[in-house]
Amino acid sequence: MEKLVIQSRNSLKENQGFLNIKVNDFSKNLRNKHAKSYLHSCFKQAMEFSEIQEKTSYETRPLLQFYSLVSLCKVYCIIKNHTLNVTLTQLESLFSSHGASSQTRDDIRLNRSGTFVEFARLVGFPVTSGQLYSLKQLYERIPDLKSLIKVVYSIEGDCIKVLSENVWSLDTGIIDCNLSNEYIVSNLEDNTSILSNYPELNLELDDHEKNFWSVKSGYNYSDFLQFDCNLNLYLDKSRNGIKEILAIYLIFLKYSSLVRYKPKVWYEKMSSNEFLIIQNVLEYLFPKFWSLVTKELTNKNTYSYYTVS
Repeated sequence: MEKLVIQSRNSLKENQGFLNIKVNDFSKNLRNKHAKSYLHSCFKQAMEFSEIQEKTSYETRPLLQFYSLVSLCKVYCIIKNHTLNVTLTQLESLFSSHGASSQTRDDIRLNRSGTFVEFARLVGFPVTSGQLYSLKQLYERIPDLKSLIKVVYSIEGDCIKVLSENVWSLDTGIIDCNLSNEYIVSNLEDNTSILSNYPELNLELDDHEKNFWSVKSGYNYSDFLQFDCNLNLYLDKSRNGIKEILAIYLIFLKYSSLVRYKPKVWYEKMSSNEFLIIQNVLEYLFPKFWSLVTKELTNKNTYSYYTVS
């Protein structure tokens, strides 16, 4: 079993440094100079929009953050596709649209093609053209928002907390899951039905008849555990739902659309209870998205997030 390492020390700029090395290394092998220039341009845009967004208000920030993330997604797709003879025309066609569009006040519709569709394919999530997602549905997919959606919408969401901070060292920020006697502790001890979605897990009892979920031989914690910016760990109650990294992308797409085209609606949302969620998204899920992409592209067994104080 591989080690699951969770590290809260790396900053957004450190993640960007990791990716800069990856982009430079990959671009050396691209055969088309225009495609190479396109890749570097996308990464530069992702970096510069990221830098600018920190200095803006919540009235403007989602637009700049989305521009950064959509450029970062293009970088992800180019590298993950690993097509070294790709042409500029092919890239421009692949990313000719966002791949999803803002609909009503809260809904997003997935399209047939575009950046999001290609991103989702490479992440391993099949897209159904015309599929609608509401912001509430997307919020439910993100561990960081679990306590907030309970306050705002009176729902539990799809993420089940399974490990508390006091199980591991806050000084090092590391969980070593390479130990043969390592267990996942369930906070919802009567919720054994989730095991049907996780063939990786066994339900066991300790000497005090407390439930534990142990990982079967041949499986890795990092294949299915999620975590929030406070470094708590979660299982996904609805394992077939849209993946967290895609949900974050669509939330920023929706926010940016409201900021640009429906500022009245955006102001109304910021004046409502939903602002509790919006603030968390803008402050913490933007760097988290960069961290998830860094993990995917660099194969580093380190997840780097800002810790919520």
